[in-house]
Amino acid sequence: MEKNKIIFVYIPDCSFVSEETTPYGQICLYDIIKKDGIYEAEILDFNKLLSDGLIEHNNNDMLMIFKAMAEYIAKKKADIVSFYTMCSNFYACIPTAYHLKKINAKIKIIMAGPHATCIAENILHKYKFVDYVALGEGEKSILPMMGAILKSESFKNINGIGYRENQKIVIQWDRKNRLDKNLLPVFDICEYTSIQCNEFITIEGGRGCPFSCAFCSTQMFWGNVFVVKPIEQIIFEIKYYYYKYGLTKFSITHDLFTANKTYILQFCNEIEKLPFKIQWSCSSRLDVLDDSMRKAMVKSGCSDIYIGVESGSERIQELISKNLDLSLLDETVSYFLSEGVSCVLSFVYGYGFESRDDFEMTLQMIYKVKKIEKKYKNGKLTIQLHRLTYLPATKISEEYFDKLQYEGLNNMSYFDEDIIIPKEIENMILDNKHGFLNCYNLVSKMDKYTIHIGDFVCFLFDFMYYYFSETIDGFISQFNNLCSMFEYVYQDYEEYFLEISRFCNLYYEANKIEIMCDSFSELMSNICIEKSFLGLYEKLKEEDNNLIQYFSKIKNGDN
Repeated sequence: MEKNKIIFVYIPDCSFVSEETTPYGQICLYDIIKKDGIYEAEILDFNKLLSDGLIEHNNNDMLMIFKAMAEYIAKKKADIVSFYTMCSNFYACIPTAYHLKKINAKIKIIMAGPHATCIAENILHKYKFVDYVALGEGEKSILPMMGAILKSESFKNINGIGYRENQKIVIQWDRKNRLDKNLLPVFDICEYTSIQCNEFITIEGGRGCPFSCAFCSTQMFWGNVFVVKPIEQIIFEIKYYYYKYGLTKFSITHDLFTANKTYILQFCNEIEKLPFKIQWSCSSRLDVLDDSMRKAMVKSGCSDIYIGVESGSERIQELISKNLDLSLLDETVSYFLSEGVSCVLSFVYGYGFESRDDFEMTLQMIYKVKKIEKKYKNGKLTIQLHRLTYLPATKISEEYFDKLQYEGLNNMSYFDEDIIIPKEIENMILDNKHGFLNCYNLVSKMDKYTIHIGDFVCFLFDFMYYYFSETIDGFISQFNNLCSMFEYVYQDYEEYFLEISRFCNLYYEANKIEIMCDSFSELMSNICIEKSFLGLYEKLKEEDNNLIQYFSKIKNGDN
């Protein structure tokens, strides 16, 4: 007897398909279907399909891409197609699903993932071609949900589903009915994606976050429940990958893996007992990383850590309910870098209540912490500076919803300025503000230059400060503050800003440093007027001190 077929679809932001991704959440569900054996299942990772050229990729013809993906899915002859949604790919999921339904009206379409969870009722109200919405964790509901859909049975006892019944929208979701930590998915990810021995492999560390930041939708998805996978289970998975594939690098995925000190200390102790050495990475917060935790993490092989700082202003810290003690940053970063641990610090700007002084504090903090990096040679510090994205089901979005104005897809950092947005897509976004909040902003509040400042800051400090620290110090010293510096560069060299924003797509190229340095040299040449002064980046490094003097002469009008 032929089995019913279920397809799990991952669609990336179609303007950025070069970065390797692993559709972990969909693999979790696919693995359950596969092991159950009742249905046939398949994952369609369009990030890979597009990057491999199996789907024609033309950034200036979005509608063509969406239609091509719908046709590709339709050829698989599935009974159910589930789309994984995030705010960054929702604009692509909806038209692709629409065209898929036009090709085959019998296909049952599900929207799943964090974005669909946050706007489940909105999706069912706006898009009649979407049959169901899957909410929250899918591991407990996937099999009964698929069975009910395929057999046309009642959804009454299924938790985590949105559907229509008698022309009414029904949302059934009890967030407290969570997956037990002992039942968190375990599978061989190498069966579904290619992993190189020098790459980090993903191991789920748990789910949820005990904090409630005002800009984050994590609370909506997980509630206040925070769980970590049993340590013995993580150790088992590490051993499995090591002995089967020789893998020694592990990324422990969790919104806040280090929230429980006792757990982390025990975890580190068990890692040390392994008969082989590993490297591991995780996400954390400043205020949970005390001295004993930091030492234990480093000793057990922690090589990379992500820390969300968000703002350098204590006032903003309070208003966004982050409430970090910012005085801990220098000590924490200094320790990790001195021990060879690479750190990623994430900052956010563009809050409606953020003043210019607040933003300046953030920029000064970034500048200060990058100067710390110069003291240490083993660890690398990476800066992320993101413009605030308004997300559904967050405190900030609820507060400012009526004031948000459509700004376009280019509000999203992953979009290149040159990409043409079809009118059909714009109309779709304008017709559903709630579903596409990430395309809206406090336009009147934000100066134009701030759209690209994140790209410029990351370029300046992540790539250039290592090579041209004295030059950049000298350049910054000529301005009253960093905001003034960025305004000056933007106003006089807007095209350079746009060029910098495009470099995001080059971060993974082998020649990135040469490209970056050449671009920086060009900027300095323009700013310094005397274009012959600057050559290739090797010469720029040699004449670093001369540049500082040169800037001073220009400032004083001495040419």
